[in-house]
Amino acid sequence: MKIRCIQKLYGKIVIDCTGLIIGEQRGRERFICSIIKELASLRDDRFALLVNKSSEDYFRELFGPERCVTAPISGRSRLGRVLFEVLLAPLIARLANCQLWIATNLFPALGFHCQTAAFVHDLMIFHYPETFGNVDRLARQWLIKASIPSFTSIFTVSEFSRSDILHHFQKRSSRSVFIVPNGAEPRLGQPLEPGRDRDILDSLGLQSHHFFLSVLGGTPYKNQLGLKHATENLLNESRSDFPVVVVGDAAEVFRRIGHPANLLPVGVVSDEILGVLYRNASALVFPTFFEGFGIPVIEAQCIGIPVTCSDLAILREVSGGAALFFDPSSPELIARSMVTIATDDVLRKRLVEEGKASAARYTWQAAATRLVEVCSLLLSSSQNDRLSTRRAVSSTRA
Repeated sequence: MKIRCIQKLYGKIVIDCTGLIIGEQRGRERFICSIIKELASLRDDRFALLVNKSSEDYFRELFGPERCVTAPISGRSRLGRVLFEVLLAPLIARLANCQLWIATNLFPALGFHCQTAAFVHDLMIFHYPETFGNVDRLARQWLIKASIPSFTSIFTVSEFSRSDILHHFQKRSSRSVFIVPNGAEPRLGQPLEPGRDRDILDSLGLQSHHFFLSVLGGTPYKNQLGLKHATENLLNESRSDFPVVVVGDAAEVFRRIGHPANLLPVGVVSDEILGVLYRNASALVFPTFFEGFGIPVIEAQCIGIPVTCSDLAILREVSGGAALFFDPSSPELIARSMVTIATDDVLRKRLVEEGKASAARYTWQAAATRLVEVCSLLLSSSQNDRLSTRRAVSSTRA
């Protein structure tokens, strides 16, 4: 890396984005990119980005070329990325006299002269280790155990995840784990040109507005089997003819294990199609066994459709209690909640109103503002610690 590039990072709060690949965005990538977009609009000159060669064009356009430095890696190799962050990132931080280094991927943060922080969305791997193969699981668990204690501070997305981190890493001070929550994407609720919604719904075979929407990933803890059996329950007992539209990687699971006729797996879709489905669905059904946050819940609430979801502490937290909760291990209870939320107009109206009020807490602007506040707090604390040390040394010499 050239010296003049490192000068762009001099004295900055550096967000290390070397592991983010634009175009392969999952929840973590969307979270970081959405916050960075809001940071760009805040024009806080204390922040700079370190990016990889694969994503540099995106970040330069988003954040400005004068505040982006490209690392000599593609970001696609996990091993290459970890080696860069362990061996070279501390040197770059020292040469640039960085104030704070914020990692978006975990690695053992050793040798940094400045404060360090890392985003940790959840500790799902400790709750559902069977999601990963044996080698991958052991590597990920080792990386988490080696990394989290090495950072000065940890940023996470919810009080549930914060408590989980403090439980698994009891030597961490509660004052070193900060919540920087997710936000809902406002574009999903914006209507398209007249007739466009109807065209998209027709192309998906949804001739009426009466359908449930489920946004689910493909990992087993998302409970695809529970949703499959719940929709079979609806169909067999003729309690509802509403189809259940499934968006996300779970669609591949349903195609593999089979599904009833009233379950429509459409797979990963564009934000345009996702917005159409959210705006026209009767309700969101979210039968997951585990979440670090649960973005579909606040997206649905923000847009104005009622939510029925698993009775989990994190979903009660994120939804503000404005949802109809069920036991995700019981397909019968999932189906019963779907019927209730589709047919009880009084309940639906209350959940929509309370849901919108609750979801208003979660915006990307608020998340970016919170990140700025936490960074300012960390830098202020660090400065006070240095002043106290100097005074103590001066007093000793005197």
